Amino acid sequence: MSGILDAVPFSFSYVLVVIMVILVISLIMVIRGGAKAKALINNYGSGTANQLLWYIGPQFMMILILFFVDYDRLQTSFKEDPIVSFFYWNSINQDNTLFSEHYLNKHYTKPAAALAQDKKNIILIVVDALRADHMSLYDYQRKTTPFMDSLCSLGKLHKINIALAGSNNTISSLLNMLFSESITSLDQERLGVHEVLRHFDYKINFILSGVHRDWYGLDHYYGSNIDLFFEGPDSQHFDPNNDLLILEHLDKTPLFKEAGKSFFFFHLMSVHSVGTVNDRFRVFKPDKAPLFIGEEIDKKLVYTNNYDNGICQADYIIKEIFRKLSDLGYLSNTLAIITSDHGESLGGNGIFGHGNFLNQDELRIPMLIYDPDSISYENTRFATHIDIAPTILSKINVPPPGLWEGLPMNEPQSYPRFLFHHGFGGTYSLTYSDTENLIYYKRDWEHKLPVEKIYLMDRSFDQLHTKIDDSLTEIIRAKYDEKNRIYP
Repeated sequence: MSGILDAVPFSFSYVLVVIMVILVISLIMVIRGGAKAKALINNYGSGTANQLLWYIGPQFMMILILFFVDYDRLQTSFKEDPIVSFFYWNSINQDNTLFSEHYLNKHYTKPAAALAQDKKNIILIVVDALRADHMSLYDYQRKTTPFMDSLCSLGKLHKINIALAGSNNTISSLLNMLFSESITSLDQERLGVHEVLRHFDYKINFILSGVHRDWYGLDHYYGSNIDLFFEGPDSQHFDPNNDLLILEHLDKTPLFKEAGKSFFFFHLMSVHSVGTVNDRFRVFKPDKAPLFIGEEIDKKLVYTNNYDNGICQADYIIKEIFRKLSDLGYLSNTLAIITSDHGESLGGNGIFGHGNFLNQDELRIPMLIYDPDSISYENTRFATHIDIAPTILSKINVPPPGLWEGLPMNEPQSYPRFLFHHGFGGTYSLTYSDTENLIYYKRDWEHKLPVEKIYLMDRSFDQLHTKIDDSLTEIIRAKYDEKNRIYP
């Protein structure tokens, strides 16, 4: 972690208000102090050293504030904040209850027991801001994910080679996962996978690190049909961004001891820049900003070390979730999906954090499927957030709703596929996939003009310097323009 704001457990709206007040007061004092300090210097001897210090002090304090505040994360956090986010594009209607109930009653008329033939327990684990290429499971040089590595070596974990987020911010990506629609398609007529499962008598449990009720009103998007909702501020012993609170809650949640099938949604904050990394996982150092002005700092190294330490902790938290669920008998008939909401920029091209740029660092994520059944997954080459919900329903033999866009990862894929990525301010990019090609397309604004950028990507979602066929470029450009006309 870096910056003095890491310890703030509540909405950044409050931080914004406090900073604005401090800056206004400081500005007044600086104006007054600057003028009087100059007079004291010009008339040396007419004032005391204490007076000079009093007038110059506020300016020095402002310099300290500017030094310690991490503006990269502050800017990203403000954009997701419930008050400041008002100024950013957000066209999704939160109230969806009436439509969900009507759709379920109309399209799923068979008795739940007859339609859902194999009611597996379902676990969805989302590690906030986790990049695939910083996991040893995806060939990273540091051993950051030993537990997940072991599951994969035992053949219990299916790994998607290239998985991409639908967005570079949390709220959009979580909606992509739960509702299987790209962010540009989501409106009042949407249906979440947890709502379908509850229709089939599943117990719905949201156990979440971080703040969700006060983050865009995120809990309203989840809906009200949730049996257990526990988030970071509900913890009695840990700060809201410390993932140990998830383990704490698992130990005392009576729902885990009840009969029947359950859906568990876990959200982890270990890897996020505001997440708490406990001392035992601080393996890679230096991982903290210096305490004193003048100390040398390699910001990229510190940021990356702290990030990788967070991954080590997240791997441990996932291990403990699996252990506790196994002790309670849940893993014998369970489908678990481990993924991330988005990636993270770690200093490449001077960019840190997420939410500002639709680039590979912020879009490539892990997608892992834990399934004890001895089946093959047809699509391990490429998948996206919108494929998670259909995969879950496919495994319990429930047909997906017709309004979903994703495809089950355990069934053959149809090509070509177009995935739209959504960024702040209504920005979009597009990934095209067929049996041979993976192409990334976007338009950046340079000197107030749109500049088209199109790249052929390799299996690690890195750019290849290969010319793309003109006819294929036209198809991709037309698809992008079609979506942009609907959602400008």
